[in-house]
Amino acid sequence: MIVTGQMMWDAATKTFIAEMSELQARFEQIWPDSCDIGFRVASSKTGKEARFFVDREVKNNEGEIEMWILKPVPEDIRRLPGLEGVMMKIFND
Repeated sequence: MIVTGQMMWDAATKTFIAEMSELQARFEQIWPDSCDIGFRVASSKTGKEARFFVDREVKNNEGEIEMWILKPVPEDIRRLPGLEGVMMKIFND
């Protein structure tokens, strides 16, 4: 699990930003019956948890992953409306 305090927050774009090596985490399966991967994320302020899924990979000209873009799962947006429009950018360092 990741804690929001491990990432930078850009309030203007509602984006958490981090480098994968700083998180010391691995993607995990979001649901037991699917191949969707992402992270469980806990708020440093409230302790509430949400799941973020890998929405897309950004690759360079050589086909290497430079960054992952993650978004909260719809169920968690319904439960925690403040997540609407929030995303994570995780850089592959």
